[in-house]
Parts: sequence; structure tokens; C-alpha cells
Amino acid sequence: MRKLFLFLLLLLPLTLHSQAFKGFGLKINFTTSQYGWKNPDTAVSRFYKSSPDIKTLGFGLYGELFSKKNFSIMTNVYYRSREFIFKYDKYDVNMNKIGEADVKNSFSFISFALTPKAKLNYKKISFYVFGGPRFDFIFHKNIDKDFENIFFKSKDILYGLSLGLGTSINISKEFNLLLDFYFNPDINKTYNSPTGYIRNNELGIIFGGGIFNPKNR
Repeated sequence: MRKLFLFLLLLLPLTLHSQAFKGFGLKINFTTSQYGWKNPDTAVSRFYKSSPDIKTLGFGLYGELFSKKNFSIMTNVYYRSREFIFKYDKYDVNMNKIGEADVKNSFSFISFALTPKAKLNYKKISFYVFGGPRFDFIFHKNIDKDFENIFFKSKDILYGLSLGLGTSINISKEFNLLLDFYFNPDINKTYNSPTGYIRNNELGIIFGGGIFNPKNR
């Protein structure tokens, strides 16, 4: 995967001055709120607090294509890591509560999104909204034994939407910075059972920066 990432970094500058290519760069994203755990296993809820904390962190590449004055298309490729953090109470030998502990289950996956973008340019600043399809491919799981029944049976391919709004600012002739607020709802369920399901809904922030073609604003 590292070789693929480096290959994409080397390939993208070759298209910078093409008429179809607006720019490319790097993005980092993290979640501010995430939900979608709907009691998929009653045995888990007996020992752990009913809903886990869900956190996702990612980084990747973006490219902006077919740019017009008020429209363009964004392509995004991310490596992302997601954790389900379950808390439980700890007790001493006399069954007195002495604190809390947690158990983490983690997933690594590659995420692809194609998001048309409507924008409004004002001098060096651009304001925009975006939305389009997203596909996640899980390639690694680190699962605690208490959760094997759920997560080892969960789906490895997820699809949903990537929606959001943001702004970018040109800080030099060919370099800009961006800040996005996004909502990523999944359409299919990660896991389904007679008692409930898991379907991710993710709110977060993206920071990024890159090179753009000033002739193709």
C-alpha cells in the first residue's frame, strides 16, 4: 500500500497543467461525533456500556477535476483507522466499584469518494458544498475475543455518501489550504442481527492543502 501511495504522489504532478485538472493535495480527517451502534448483541450489553465510543482518523490524497467557475469534481483516496471503544466497570474482591476500563476493537480500511462540488469564489477564498458516493474496503481487523461474534462476521465492503461544506484559501500563486466539515452516512449495515445492527454515521473535520492550477480556477 505504501508503494501505491508514493506512486500516486509522483503521478499527480504530471497532470497539474492539464485542462481537466484543477489541483491535488493531502488531507487529514478526524471525527467529532460518530454513532450507529443499535444493540447488535445482547450479551455484549450485559457487561459493557450499551453504546461504544467510535472514533475514526484518516489521511489521504485528493484531486480536483473538470473545474469550472462554480463547479468541479473531487476525487478522494484515504487510509482510515476506526476504533470501537467499549467501557466497563471494575470491582474489587468485595464487589465495590473501583473505576472504569475499556476494550478497543480497531479496523483499517481504504476509502474512495467521488464528490461533485458547487463553489463560490471571492478573491482568494472559495466557499463550497460537496456530495457524492463513497466506498470503504476493510483489509485489517484487531478484535477483542468478547466481540468476535460481531466483528468477525461484519462486512468488509461498505458503501455510503460523503457530504459536506468547506472553504479554501489561496496562500500563494499555486498553493492553497482547505477546511471541510463533513457527514459520512453508510447506506448498508456493517452488521445485522435479530436484536439490532451497526450502521456508521460519522461527523468530522478535514484539514488539507495542496497545489492548484491558477489557469483553471
